[in-house]
Amino acid sequence: NPCSTGRPHIGLSGQITHCGATGPLICPTTYWCHIGASLENSVCCPANGIPCEQELEIGSGDSLLVRFYYDSSTRTCQQFQYSGLGGNENNFLTLRDCEARCPVLPNPCGLGQPQIDEHQNPVMCSATDASVCNMGYFCHIGDTEETTVCCPGKSNDICNEPRVPGTGEAHLNRYAFASLTKQCLPFIYTGLGGNENNFLSRASCEATCPVISNLCADGEPAAGSDGRYLICSTNGPNICPIGYWCHVGADIAASLCCPGAQNACVLPLAEGSGSVAIPRWYFDRRLHQCATFTYSGYGGNQNNFQTLKECQEKCPELTNPCSMGDPAESLDGNILQCTALHPQCPTSYFCNIGATPETSVCCPSFGQPCLSPLVVGTGNASLSRWFFDQNSRQCLQFIYTGLGGNENNFLTAEACMQKCPVLRNPCPFESTIASSNNLLALAKCNVQNAYYCPPTYWCHVGGDADTTVCCPGAADPCQLSLSQGIATDKGPYTRWFYDRISGSCKPFQYAGIGGNQNNFLTRSDCAKHCPEGQEPVMIVPPLSLSPLSNLPVICPTGLPYQDANEVIRHCSVTNPCPVNYFCHIGVDISTTVCCKVTTFMSPCSIPVQIGHGIGQVKRVYYNAALRQCIPFIYSGMGGNENNFLTIQECAVKCLNDESNVIRYFDAGKFLLVLVEEQIIP
Repeated sequence: NPCSTGRPHIGLSGQITHCGATGPLICPTTYWCHIGASLENSVCCPANGIPCEQELEIGSGDSLLVRFYYDSSTRTCQQFQYSGLGGNENNFLTLRDCEARCPVLPNPCGLGQPQIDEHQNPVMCSATDASVCNMGYFCHIGDTEETTVCCPGKSNDICNEPRVPGTGEAHLNRYAFASLTKQCLPFIYTGLGGNENNFLSRASCEATCPVISNLCADGEPAAGSDGRYLICSTNGPNICPIGYWCHVGADIAASLCCPGAQNACVLPLAEGSGSVAIPRWYFDRRLHQCATFTYSGYGGNQNNFQTLKECQEKCPELTNPCSMGDPAESLDGNILQCTALHPQCPTSYFCNIGATPETSVCCPSFGQPCLSPLVVGTGNASLSRWFFDQNSRQCLQFIYTGLGGNENNFLTAEACMQKCPVLRNPCPFESTIASSNNLLALAKCNVQNAYYCPPTYWCHVGGDADTTVCCPGAADPCQLSLSQGIATDKGPYTRWFYDRISGSCKPFQYAGIGGNQNNFLTRSDCAKHCPEGQEPVMIVPPLSLSPLSNLPVICPTGLPYQDANEVIRHCSVTNPCPVNYFCHIGVDISTTVCCKVTTFMSPCSIPVQIGHGIGQVKRVYYNAALRQCIPFIYSGMGGNENNFLTIQECAVKCLNDESNVIRYFDAGKFLLVLVEEQIIP
C-alpha cells in the first residue's frame, strides 16, 4: 500500500484507481494523487488535511526520487529525496508546483538562495547594517523586511555590474551606475532578483562609483528619456537635440551633447580645463585659416575639430580676394559680404564682386576707380568685366580672374560709363577706334601724318587731340557725300568738302564727331586730294548685264537662283536659299537674291568685295589679318559672303575664338572688336 493512511481508492469496476502527473484530477474528492516510483504505486490516496501544513514525509520505500516540499517555518519550498511509498500531500514533483500551491516567501536574490541563520531563516539586513552578511553575500534592499536579506553574488566591481530591473512587481526608485557614460542614472526596481549595482540614492551611487565630471562648459549634457547621456559622434548621424552640439572628448564616455550650439567658426580658441592632451584643429577667424591646438578634454567650445578636413568643411578657408589688406568684418567677426544688388560697404571699402559669394566681399579702397590701373587679378575664374582706360578714355572689356582686383572693375559698360569720364567715340557710324598697341590706347594721328593709321583706317581730325584718331573704313574721300557729323557741346568747326556735282571744294560747318573722310581743314587740303576745275560729272557706272540674259549681274559668280518656273528667289530669314547658295543682301528687295557660294571655306577667310553697283550701303566685313570686324561701303551688287549687315552679325560669325581675346562694347553700343598683342604692324 503506497498510501500513508487508508487504502487506495477502488473504482466501480473494483479496480484501484491509478493516476499520474498528467491526470491528477482523476482522483475523486477527499483523495489526492500519490505519484510513486512506478505506475503501480501511483494511486489515489485518502486526503489528510492541507498539503502546505503537513510535515515532511520521506516515506517507507527504497526509491530515491527528487521531490520538493513546503517548509512552513521558512516559507520556502525545499528539495528532498522521496522513498516512493507512504508519503503525504506535501510532496511536489517540481519547485514550481510547490511554490504555486503554497504561500512561499519570494526569493529576492538574483543568484541562489538567501543566507540562512542557525534556525534556517533568511538573514535580514539593512542599508545601514550590511555587516551581518557573510563573505560572498551582499545586502539586498527589497520593498519589505522579508525581501531585505543577504543574497549571494557579492561583486568585486559593483560599478561594472549591469543594471537589473528585477523580476518582482514593486515600483522602487533606485539608481545604477552606467559604466559607458560614467554617470549614475535613475531606474525603477521591481524589488526582486536585482544585483549589487542598485543604490537608494544618486549620492550613494556617486560616492561608490567613478562618475564623470561635467565636461560641458555651459550646463549639463543632454540625456535621453531613460536619463542616460546621449553618446554622439561627428562621424555618425546627429543625435543631439536642437540647441546642443557634439562634444568629442578623449573617449566615447566623453563624447556627449553639450548645450549652447553656435556658429563654430566665430568662436574663440578654447583649450579647455581637463588634464589630457588631444591634438585638435580650430578655425582662426582672424587669419581665416584652420590651425592646430592641444585640447585638454573638458570645457571646450564648438570651435574644436578632430581633423583639418572637418574644420575646412565647416569653416571654409578664405583665399583673400582683396588685392591689398583684409576684407571688412562685422561686429561678430564675420567677413562682410556684398552683391551687385547690395554693394554697400563701410567707409573706405568697396564691393569686390568675385566668382562666388565667398569672394564677393568688402575690400579696402585705395583711390579713385577711374584713375586705377587695369588689374586682371590672381584667381582662376574667367569673368567678363569692364575697366576705364585713362589713355583712350574708353570703357573696355577684359577678363577678370575673380581674386585680387581693384575698384576699376565694373560688371557692365553702363556702370563704367556712369562712374568715369568716357570720351565719346568720334568715328563715323559709332565704329570702333583703332588701338595703337595692346594696351588699348587710342591711335592718335594728325593731318600731316595720315599714314600713321593702320591699313583700312583713316585719320579723323576732330575739334581737339582727343577726337583726332584713326577711324575704320578708309575710302576715296572725293567720292563721298557731305556729312556734317553729330552735334556735341563743342564746335561747330569750319571745314571743307569736295562736291562731286560741281567739281569744287566748298566750306561747311562740322559738328566735331562723326562725319566721313570727305572732311578737310582747308580748301588747299581739299583741292590737293580732289582736283578742282574739272567738268562736273555725275559718275554713274553702267549697269552690268549678264551675257546670257538681260538680268543684272547681281551675284559674284553665275546667275541668281531660279525655281522651275524661272522665277528668281528673293531670300530672307523666313525664305532661305537652297544648298550651295547664299543670301546676297542688296540695296533693296530686287537685288536680295540667292547667289552661288564662292567658296566652301568660311566666309570669314575670303577677302571683301566692294562690288560694281551704284549703291552706297553701310556694311561690315571681317579682316582675317587684323582679326577685326570693319565697316565699309558696299556698292550693292557683286559682293561675296564676307558681307554683313551689322558688326554683331560679323562678330557672331567670325569672332568665335575665345582664346586670347578681349571683346568690348564702345559707348554702350554693341560694337565688338577683338584686340590682341601686336594688332598694329
